[in-house]
Amino acid sequence: MLIRFAVENHLSIRDKQELSLVAANLQDSGADLITTKDFRLLPAALLYGANASGKSNFISALNFLMSSVLFSHERGGPATKLSRNPFFLDKTSRKLPTKLDVDFLLNDVRFHYGFSATDEAFVEEWLYAFPSAKKQIWFYRDASRKNIQFGKTLKGAVKTIETLTRPNSLFLSAAAQNAHKQLTPVYNYLTSFSIKDQIENRATHAFATFHEGKIDPRIIEFLQQADTGISSYQSSDKLAKSGIHQQSFVKDLLSIFNKYAPAGQKVSSDFGDMEFKEISLGHQAAADIQFLDIKRESAGTLRLLVLLKPIFEALDNGFLVVIDELDASLHTYLAEQIVALFNSKKTNPKGAQLIATTHDTNLLCADYLRRDQVWFVEKDRNGASTLYPLTDIRTRAADNLEKGYLQGRFGAVPFRGPIDRLGGSK
Repeated sequence: MLIRFAVENHLSIRDKQELSLVAANLQDSGADLITTKDFRLLPAALLYGANASGKSNFISALNFLMSSVLFSHERGGPATKLSRNPFFLDKTSRKLPTKLDVDFLLNDVRFHYGFSATDEAFVEEWLYAFPSAKKQIWFYRDASRKNIQFGKTLKGAVKTIETLTRPNSLFLSAAAQNAHKQLTPVYNYLTSFSIKDQIENRATHAFATFHEGKIDPRIIEFLQQADTGISSYQSSDKLAKSGIHQQSFVKDLLSIFNKYAPAGQKVSSDFGDMEFKEISLGHQAAADIQFLDIKRESAGTLRLLVLLKPIFEALDNGFLVVIDELDASLHTYLAEQIVALFNSKKTNPKGAQLIATTHDTNLLCADYLRRDQVWFVEKDRNGASTLYPLTDIRTRAADNLEKGYLQGRFGAVPFRGPIDRLGGSK
């Protein structure tokens, strides 16, 4: 379970910014907290802010953390540059490292992991464990030192793995690739995040999501309750010949695969014929059920299909789901239902968590939302993003948070100049 996440010098985030999922000392009702031996954690956090304020850059930072741990050793080469994006609006920040660190719970033990990266190398990396009040150093890596510092509690062939760790790969990634018993669970947690951003071709993305031809019955039930008219689904084997239509489909599919692949690791487009499962959704007609191809579904239905699969997988396993623009193509009631799935112990017994950016101010009025689940992102005059919680601002549980936000009481809203100046060309 995620406790906190901090990032510095990434895209519009210049100075260190931290998102905490530790519950504040509030009397708010509605959301069921995740309670552990040492922590009371939030099951969800929503990030609000104006367009281009930097909300999506926090999602990007989490993605950079996960992809670095996942791929830095396996897919990188000796000369591979790191795909980082430092704050570019001042010359000093471009040369400074990007820093990321997280605190999380694994088997009731708190871990603190992080790294600093330049364009060429990981210049610092560390992992500490807190099985009790006293900190255990598992490893600390500093590029200015000859050797990695290992704690007494970290066993295994760490010295051998150290010799295999390149300057541009993470020691944690190298350890997992070499099946290190203690570090593999840490690696597994940090690479289990499900991160969903906007996809231009949603039909192709939906196909990629359900390429095995199966849909969780809970997804169909959710679509039914959402009044989409969908009551069932079916799948069939299909062979895609190399015709113009199929070539276009494969091209769209590859664009999705390659979007999430690390730099230099692209998937070949020379597939020839392809066999795949074709999904169609059953709509209740006047007399019977009619099945429609996924490409004929609405943007909202496709968005739900893509989001609900990782959401239910997270709820089943206690994972973290990160969604950029939760409300995109969704009615506000459906966005509420998604947050509610995480905020109730009945649907979230294993402590799954949701972090999402949104512009849907109606969610601020939801009965199940606590004030400490609301965060804001705002840019200063230098183009640097700042993240701060609603709990930094004095409010009461009975306050109309939506009205207060739209009135600008909490900041993180766009400046609205007079629109009459925009009329007519000169």
